[in-house]
Amino acid sequence: MRTLLFVLPALLSIAVIAGVPPALFASLADLDRAIAEVEQGGDPELFWARVTASAPFPLVFGQTAVFFWRGAGKSVEWRGDLVGWEPSRAAQGRRIGSTDVWTWRHELLPRSRADYKIVVNGGTWLLDPANPHQQVGGYGPNSEIRMPGWSAPENATRKAGVPRGTLGGDVAISSEKLGYAVNVRVYTPAGFDPAAAKRLPVLYVTDGSDYLNDDMGGAVVTLDNLIAGATIPPVLAVFIDPWDRVANVNRRERELIPSPAACAFCDFIAGELVPMIDARYPTLASPEHRAILGTSLGGLHATFMALRYPKTFALASVQSPALGVAPWVLDELEKSTVRPARAFIDVGLYEEWCLPGARRLCDTLERRRTRVMHLEVPDGHSWGHWRATLDDAIAFLLAP
Repeated sequence: MRTLLFVLPALLSIAVIAGVPPALFASLADLDRAIAEVEQGGDPELFWARVTASAPFPLVFGQTAVFFWRGAGKSVEWRGDLVGWEPSRAAQGRRIGSTDVWTWRHELLPRSRADYKIVVNGGTWLLDPANPHQQVGGYGPNSEIRMPGWSAPENATRKAGVPRGTLGGDVAISSEKLGYAVNVRVYTPAGFDPAAAKRLPVLYVTDGSDYLNDDMGGAVVTLDNLIAGATIPPVLAVFIDPWDRVANVNRRERELIPSPAACAFCDFIAGELVPMIDARYPTLASPEHRAILGTSLGGLHATFMALRYPKTFALASVQSPALGVAPWVLDELEKSTVRPARAFIDVGLYEEWCLPGARRLCDTLERRRTRVMHLEVPDGHSWGHWRATLDDAIAFLLAP
């Protein structure tokens, strides 16, 4: 950002002196000609004036997104969902001539959305200063590319007149199986009457605090919209928080990765949490009306729960499953006779490390004659992706 603040006044003076605003780039070929002129000794300030006049970044020409950054550095990378978050040749930008302007480009599908950051000299991570779009992630905000065909998910937008359900406060559940307390929050639908005879299906959600964040999972808004639109019946939702708030430690990796021999967190959910919820609320206490939802490691965990705890969960929502972390889960599923009632499986086309496992999981369950909804979307491993498909996930599992 500091670099841009020094550069922009110079650009403004160029425009004022010339008396004519800089011409926008009409096409990718037009941009490439301008880059070539700079590399052959053309005025870099005039070029940068045209670039910034064409902003916000990235510039998009058809399916090609062109990214820019200006500043001092020995290397500049664009890491993120499109090419991975680790250093790679695919992420490396190039300096334009002898200027301090760097650029990078990538081909995307028309309706794509993805997270990224600019990495300078291999260690300084920056949001794109000329891109106003951001997506909150587990490690803070990232810049967000939105291709012209992308549109914001309506399911995660609070609509006027939609009755709101109630989200209870944190309840600490002391677990004998885990040896520590787990915080959960329970969502009850608008008009919920605990004394009424009507019993409700239940959705259990791991990474609950992230799914509850409107800028991440947007789950409460989505539930309210789906219930108000009669897409699903009124439901309860139990959000399980992975954070140890006292120690400020996220326990998700410890809790969500099972071993072949045991999974204490899974035992907690099936043996302690579910019975407690069934005892305190008017639930439809059967596996066909009980769903487990998770993303990434949570998707792996949801798969394992459907495999090992079929008498508890017959419905599973698996978003971007990190099945490669424990490949034996798929091997065991293929050899088993377990047949979940319904499974929602979605994955981003820019998640190459998740795609094979998600497809194999889908094929395995379809052969088992499980009702499967499988989505592959032009997106990455991001809450921008999971928030957008959450309505499909919940509706497929819980619609009558």
